[in-house]
Amino acid sequence: MLYRRTPRLPTVIDDVERLVSGVLVSPGARVRRQGIDGPFIEILEPGGVVTDDGSVPLLNAHRADSTSAVLGSAYDFRLEDGALVATLQFSARPGVIPIWRDVKDGHLGRLSAGYEILEFQDSKDPRTGERVRTVTKWRLREVSLVPLAADAGAAIRSGEEEVKMPDDVKKTPADSPGHETQSAAAPTEERREGTQPQAENRAEVNRQIRSMTAQCGFEERVGNDLIDRGLSADEARESLWTRMMQRPQPAKEIRGHRIQQGGPSNDDPDVMRQRMADALVARMVPGYKPEEAAQQFRGLSLTDCQRALWLAQGDSRAATLGAAAIVQRAAHTTSDFATLLQSSGNRVLLMSFEAESSGLKRASRQTTLIDFRAKTSIRLGDIGRLEKVEESGEITSTSRAESRESYKLATYGKLFDLSRQAIINDDLGAFTDWATAAGRSAADTEAWLLVELLTANAGAGPTMDDGNPLFHSSHGNLAGSGTALGIPPLTAARLAMRKQTGPGGMTIAITPRSLLVPPDLETAAEQLLATIQPDSVGNVNVFSGKLELLVEPRLTDPTAYYLFAGPSQAAVLEYAYLSSASGPQMETRQGWEVLGTSFRVYLDFGAGAIDYRGAYKDPGA
Repeated sequence: MLYRRTPRLPTVIDDVERLVSGVLVSPGARVRRQGIDGPFIEILEPGGVVTDDGSVPLLNAHRADSTSAVLGSAYDFRLEDGALVATLQFSARPGVIPIWRDVKDGHLGRLSAGYEILEFQDSKDPRTGERVRTVTKWRLREVSLVPLAADAGAAIRSGEEEVKMPDDVKKTPADSPGHETQSAAAPTEERREGTQPQAENRAEVNRQIRSMTAQCGFEERVGNDLIDRGLSADEARESLWTRMMQRPQPAKEIRGHRIQQGGPSNDDPDVMRQRMADALVARMVPGYKPEEAAQQFRGLSLTDCQRALWLAQGDSRAATLGAAAIVQRAAHTTSDFATLLQSSGNRVLLMSFEAESSGLKRASRQTTLIDFRAKTSIRLGDIGRLEKVEESGEITSTSRAESRESYKLATYGKLFDLSRQAIINDDLGAFTDWATAAGRSAADTEAWLLVELLTANAGAGPTMDDGNPLFHSSHGNLAGSGTALGIPPLTAARLAMRKQTGPGGMTIAITPRSLLVPPDLETAAEQLLATIQPDSVGNVNVFSGKLELLVEPRLTDPTAYYLFAGPSQAAVLEYAYLSSASGPQMETRQGWEVLGTSFRVYLDFGAGAIDYRGAYKDPGA
């Protein structure tokens, strides 16, 4: 893989859809490279780009080790003034929204293209005599959002060809202009003179040192030693950093071999943020077990987490800030409060949502839609029995019957504010209660929309494409007269479903899988489906173990019950989410009208009846 970076920031073209237009390769841009056969200048022809399917992933700094590194997609590649330009669309995933905001505000936006050379031509520069490689055909593998601008020496290749960083641009951070480091082992002039660190409150500095020691995973005695030496917060941080670099990685013994364990480090702010969110969930949900690497963050408050992240990002000023000052600063700058709460809140939200999901969803088919336009579900009929073809005879053509049903998505949502006092006090109770309640509310919203389909038209269901309601005698899925729940009516219902025919008239032999009842019939249904040892053939319970019992408390008719086929065989109800947001989503921003953080939960959801053949209703007695 080779990489090209461009110094030009992308241009926002659609704020709602999160679209930007960015230059990937400038015309005539020259990159110095070092190969095994010597140095050369590489020129990439923008018009020689090849993509496998017209789009490539948009990554976070060329990371390809996790799906969370995918920020969106790049597509619509085109030439403008000789430059290769693409349209980039950022994902609506909660973790990507803060990055999108930084791009929109101009804080991020440098692009880098990762590509593979397919065809090239070598020549010599007539002025300098240098070898010039012109790449005429190349495959674009990915586009990345990177923090640095274009750099002639930043192009590195790994693979068959050994490529080294040119000496004139290869610099370590310590060699870079303006970069200064202070070793913890070498005291500053202030320390040599025996003066105390410049801090308004030594107790506050000691508290910061203990907090940093815990965050780095060291024992308490390490922090006490730093305090006894009278180090400042910055000096303690440097000392802890040096210790962390010298600390050996844990090893695992397997059959006499020692295997070094590698993985993301808590020095990376992105990794810290994910693990802090995991630790917050452990505080919010009793019994939740965070990953082992997140355990060290369990004792940190929200403000401690924000301070640690600022420190990890190189902001040493955060070391002396108290809780109130951190909240005040976070309200006016880019902070991690929103991301931490949004990430942990989304997990609590989804836990509650999944726990409260209606059983009726198990009898329905799930799908996704790409927009809010009505979805039309077309069911084609069969072609009938194959006809015998006589010798020298012709095979005749046929037509297929069809039926079509439609529904579309809608958006449902609520707002909530977490006060400044709650954040300073590290009171997660109110936030946990709200996230849990929001998950239950989203599940309840979905359940009611599905139940209302069954109960529409006075319990007959929605009107289908043929003009009749879902449950109708002409559909062969409604009992002629209500019968109390028992083996004879279930037998009649199963027989009716077995005899159902497709749009073309062929028998499709549907098998019932679920029995849906209101809570009034729950006990009777459990008795009916229970496994018992019969004393004679006539007492065998033929439905034992064959039907899944679904109880829907929102069904108000105390006597009616339903049979459903498996949604993969003959779906009757179908529900859909927006493709970019399956299930409820939580978003956050810093409050303005109120002191604190504002949250909103929204759900893009739709449901409809798409066929009548896979269900049967008995009004009961």
